[in-house]
Amino acid sequence: MDDTKSLPALESGIAAFVAALKEEMKGAPAPVTPEDRRAWFAIRGEKFRLPIPESVRAIDHFVCAPGREIPIRRYRPKAAVRPALVVYFHGGGWVSGGVESHEMITAYMAAETGAEVISAHYRRPPENPYPAAFEDCLYVVQWAIDNQARLDVDGGRIVVAGDSAGGNLAAAVAIAARDSRGPELRGQALIYPVVDSDPNRPSYRAGRDPFLLRDNMIYYLNAYLQGRLDISDPRAMPMRVKSTAGLPPAYVLAADHDVLLDEAVEYAAKLKDGAVPTELRIVAGSMHGFLRARAYSDLARSEFSRLCQWIVERLRP
Repeated sequence: MDDTKSLPALESGIAAFVAALKEEMKGAPAPVTPEDRRAWFAIRGEKFRLPIPESVRAIDHFVCAPGREIPIRRYRPKAAVRPALVVYFHGGGWVSGGVESHEMITAYMAAETGAEVISAHYRRPPENPYPAAFEDCLYVVQWAIDNQARLDVDGGRIVVAGDSAGGNLAAAVAIAARDSRGPELRGQALIYPVVDSDPNRPSYRAGRDPFLLRDNMIYYLNAYLQGRLDISDPRAMPMRVKSTAGLPPAYVLAADHDVLLDEAVEYAAKLKDGAVPTELRIVAGSMHGFLRARAYSDLARSEFSRLCQWIVERLRP
């Protein structure tokens, strides 16, 4: 999609974050098994973890679903009175990641938006391939609305959000909600999302991202889809949706060094083709997962605040 010869270098703060992360992981063997990948993700999450803001309280729950429990963590602003909701789905290639690894996103999103943020820990592949994660995410959204009185939240004001694989799940939930005529969503925030399973786009082959490589993504896609990369189900790969008409407004955040750049741009265009109000942000000098660099990067901080402001606007009474 873009001219790789003119691509700017990583912003200085993001570059410092990359250097710190590479130093932290120096000498560690390359991950092979799902357990290895989860361990790597947990180490990175712990190393760069930020304390929960003083204004936010964390509350752990289990959502009882048929045949399973879904762990969630609620991040509730302490001063909130029946706040709006953001239901957040973590990244990690579906295989890795969890509530703790993404707390530096979710807790601060609650602080900046004033909404209660529910972070859902869905079932992960390869043990639980598609549609397990999607079903868990959709279930949590409906559960939150059904239990809004008990949770003391406004279930009529709800946005779904997620990064990477979580962006895939947020987009899929938005499609499912439209197709089943509920729940009604105010918006979908898709942060460097996986929305397709085609590893042959130019951004995949450019190899610009310092961490997320083409081979990594092929592994994750195969784990989630059990090798069915040509799947036509839009709840698995939202790019396959025939029409985007009627989907909730979208914020698509893309990074110029990311292997997923091209599909994020293409999906934003597809949303616009369906008359979906869509804001596309292509952040120059950034990489996949760059919102984790906020302790280092002015750019990451400003983009996070911009995202949160979009959520605030979508959730206004």
